[in-house]
Amino acid sequence: MPSSKSKQKRRSKANGASANSGNLQLIGPSATCFKNLTNDLKVAEGWYSVIEKICQVMGIPDLSSRQGLEQIHQRFPEISQNLERLYVQFIDKGNDGDVIVQGIVALYTRMCADSDIRDRVIKDTGLFNKLFSLLDRPSCCVIALQALCAISQHGGWDARSAIAMKSSVLLQVLENHRDDSQVAELTFTVLAHSTMFILQDQNTSDTSFLRAFDIARQTRLAVAAARLPTASVLLLNHILGLLVNGALHSNAAIKACSSAVNFLIAFTRGPDVLTRADALLGVMHLYLHTTDTIEPIQDPMHAITSLVDNGWPAHINDVIVRFGTSRLETCVSLDTTEVFHKAIVQVMQDRDFYAMGKAIGPLITRTELSVVHGAFEMRDPQARTSGKALNSAGGLPFTIWADALPFCVKAIREKGIASEQNLADTIELKYLLVSQKLDNEANIDIVKRAIERNPRNGYFYLVLARCPDQVRGLRAAKKGLKCPNLTDYLRTTLLFCSVTLAARMGLDAVHDTRDTKRSFDEGVAFLTTALEDAKKFIECASPDNRNMPSVIDWYMILILALYGAETSPTFEEHRDIFKKLEITEEISQHLGRSNNTTQTRLARIALVERLPPATKEWGSVVSRFTELSQSTEEKRSSKRVDGDLAAWLDDLHVKDDDCNHGRQHQQTYEIVLTSPKVSPNTIDLYRCSWCCNPSALLRKCSSCEKTRYCDAICQKEHWKEHRKSCKREPEIS
Repeated sequence: MPSSKSKQKRRSKANGASANSGNLQLIGPSATCFKNLTNDLKVAEGWYSVIEKICQVMGIPDLSSRQGLEQIHQRFPEISQNLERLYVQFIDKGNDGDVIVQGIVALYTRMCADSDIRDRVIKDTGLFNKLFSLLDRPSCCVIALQALCAISQHGGWDARSAIAMKSSVLLQVLENHRDDSQVAELTFTVLAHSTMFILQDQNTSDTSFLRAFDIARQTRLAVAAARLPTASVLLLNHILGLLVNGALHSNAAIKACSSAVNFLIAFTRGPDVLTRADALLGVMHLYLHTTDTIEPIQDPMHAITSLVDNGWPAHINDVIVRFGTSRLETCVSLDTTEVFHKAIVQVMQDRDFYAMGKAIGPLITRTELSVVHGAFEMRDPQARTSGKALNSAGGLPFTIWADALPFCVKAIREKGIASEQNLADTIELKYLLVSQKLDNEANIDIVKRAIERNPRNGYFYLVLARCPDQVRGLRAAKKGLKCPNLTDYLRTTLLFCSVTLAARMGLDAVHDTRDTKRSFDEGVAFLTTALEDAKKFIECASPDNRNMPSVIDWYMILILALYGAETSPTFEEHRDIFKKLEITEEISQHLGRSNNTTQTRLARIALVERLPPATKEWGSVVSRFTELSQSTEEKRSSKRVDGDLAAWLDDLHVKDDDCNHGRQHQQTYEIVLTSPKVSPNTIDLYRCSWCCNPSALLRKCSSCEKTRYCDAICQKEHWKEHRKSCKREPEIS
């Protein structure tokens, strides 16, 4: 092999002919030329020399420079024709021919750094056919995989989809090399770059892709490869990614392989947040098609009937007494239901919507059941035998009880009493909620105007937190939690919104941004916020709160995401949380409510029940992964087929526009194996200094540049506290 100095000299030449050889006449591949080339390659020192000889003979310019690639583009027909003749001449020449064939393949792959040339190489030279045919040759298999790795990593949709549709060939390579961790690493890298790219594309609806990928077979081979004693961090990372995406699109295939499910669950105790978030998403994807909503809210009278019939068990009664019977969600709902029924009866008699609004308005901030679902019902006197029921309001302008709310709002506003306008806004926003009209931007504007009139009303923020926009909803939930005089219902419901929104956004942010430190920190800020609010909810919520099970489900998922490596497989340190869940579910049973079969609940059950056996099956692999990923020396642990050629193919500088909406760019790619370290100080940079809303779009105080805010409202609210440490009156920068 060449010395370090000669390597540098050869590296510059190996990218193509030297600057002086730009005038070199193109030599046709005559028999004499081929013979001389073969003899030269026999004594060549390393792959730089091999590539250099081919470039010199074929007159190929420098492939590492933009000028060289432009020359390739201009002279592509003649260069590709000569390379093709050389390829045909040596494809059947045995070991000596394989060396030249590999060199030609490497040159074609290097040309693919330019998107325009790549398209011509793939279309005109049949490069993929060449590469896939070389997979059957022992001496060429690894270099063919290395070339496919480079193309699939940097290629656009057409290149990746073409490779992905050949998944069966790649899976057969894995079958033929079951004990070769190097082949496994390269093959799963190609599969990850191609199939994951296709599966993640939101516009993909063609089921032919799923059939071509054969996720069930891919899963079995992934499990086998993960068990290899020399499996690298890169290999295990790609296997994890493939299982996560496989579960998203074909969870039945993953569920059918118990070891694959255990692999995902075991890696929820991986060494870093990035790995654990991926694994948790994979587990959740297994239950993706489960409806993630709570059951319809029942009439509290049904709950009271159940209690009269069954009573509270002694241990539950003790919990309720300690919390406070009058604060119990069921008791509050019963009280408000009684008041609402009286208001409905009264308005039938006097048609006084102002009085009705004054009666029911204060109920709205106490419970979700402040407006009872019901309608007027009378018997048709003309149909005594059938007993047919008719909806009738007895002359009132509504039949559905909830439709009385707009009339209450109108009556209160017509009175023109300034102190009651807040009440009118509350009733109006409640009507938007119960009528499910928050998907309309015009109605969102109504909520915003109410907040502008009274930015310290927690209920207004709760309504906004339930809009379809997750970012807007989370910000509203966090602002609402800073409002004064929150009722138990408002506080716990705002916390619930914050937990569910921040948790989902955090897992998605961490998973989607492996190579962007800022986005990673933002994702961790989301997860940290969700966990903090989950703890607050569990501590303050009523034991019969219908959202308690969902929050505990998220609590366990978040604990694994942020502290999985420190969590015992049996969750022994969280026994008190499980006890709370047990009490809540038992209360639900006594109230006649069924436990919700949600995605998060099923994921939590799987994690809790299967983590001990999953750790037993995959614990040694996770430990080895942790040890290797924390090593500063490993980029890829498997031995390269030939370090020079592999590095040469890896060092692609890409000019590509198919993945960037027409914007050309040049980018060097680097494989990142570990996530950045989580720092509380870094996390705080992504949370509002007042309401703690996690976001990457915060604005700094222009004076001290230390505090960050969602907007001027948060900055104004924080000023009483911040003025002590700030330099001067602030302006939002």
